[in-house]
Amino acid sequence: MTSENFEIRNDLYLHEIINNQIVIENIPTVIYQGMEFIDYEFYLNHFTSL
Repeated sequence: MTSENFEIRNDLYLHEIINNQIVIENIPTVIYQGMEFIDYEFYLNHFTSL
């Protein structure tokens, strides 16, 4: 496993499909082999309260 397999992003967002409004933005994300992983603390603080 090398560092070329990883991509770190901080510009992803979640939007509502019905109203097309951005609900959460600037999600810290690590992309590894086509799979997206977000920070667990970020998930607990933002997604579990939706």
